[in-house]
Amino acid sequence: MTHSRTNRLTILAVVAGLSSATACLDRSNGHRISPEQGYSETDFTQLLRSRVDASIRTSTGFTFKLHRITNRNPASDAFGLDIAWIELPAERLHLRVTQSGTTESDYGAAFEQLADPEDQALLTGGYWVQRNIPAKDSEGKDTIKSIEDPLGLVIVNYKTLSPFLRDMGGGVVFDSKSGVNIQPSSAAEEFTNEMINAIQCKPLLVDEGRTAMISDDHQRDDRLAIGLTASRTVVVLLALHPHGAFTLYELANFLLMPAESNGIACVRALNLDGGPNPHLYVPSLNLHFGRKGSGHLNNIIHLR
Repeated sequence: MTHSRTNRLTILAVVAGLSSATACLDRSNGHRISPEQGYSETDFTQLLRSRVDASIRTSTGFTFKLHRITNRNPASDAFGLDIAWIELPAERLHLRVTQSGTTESDYGAAFEQLADPEDQALLTGGYWVQRNIPAKDSEGKDTIKSIEDPLGLVIVNYKTLSPFLRDMGGGVVFDSKSGVNIQPSSAAEEFTNEMINAIQCKPLLVDEGRTAMISDDHQRDDRLAIGLTASRTVVVLLALHPHGAFTLYELANFLLMPAESNGIACVRALNLDGGPNPHLYVPSLNLHFGRKGSGHLNNIIHLR
């Protein structure tokens, strides 16, 4: 990682804050809010004014941006909200998927073990579903075993590990020879022959520069999303709060905030597995943001 002294101080400030947030958070306690408690565009504008930015240049010559907002004002309705996102240049970026399907005692250690020198960021992938199957115990007696299967399309190095679900909706984030792409599920099947790695998830948050969320269910939780901007950057955002960061409707509107307001201005964005599961790891900074502790780790997205 190379950078000027001024930028190094900024990076250290951002990373130190992110690390402290990670160290004290195991899982969110999502909750339902009233319509009057929802964040407005004005609220988002005020939050974005406190945005801290750092430009990172890795030892391999890859440059990306790191952003963070932390609300430490006890008088604010957003007190405790912690948002971090990275922006990576799409023209140099590809996406790889690894299927873990294991229960990990330490999320951070698991992500570090899965990282390789080409990875710029690793993040939690799509949804999974638990099902029970007949099995034998250690004494050969009949029992029931719980297994976790990915939900929706999962492609790893051209191999389909889980089928595309039309009824699932949402969208597909995938890698092809032309780079990283996000398509609504309604259009994604047209691209399946091009997909090298892919994950289907839901809901689609932003489509063609507009919100894809029809209504707000007022259920706040920690959220993880991946998006694309008109300037050809790939954005990964993770939002945390002890009582749940955003509703999906709020998340979509935050991702749509315009550049002139310091916003991200996504033209397309897809929700990924949030709640108690989101995690973002940036190897070049040894930076973990999100969940720590144990839990089921389904699939991982590598951006490289």
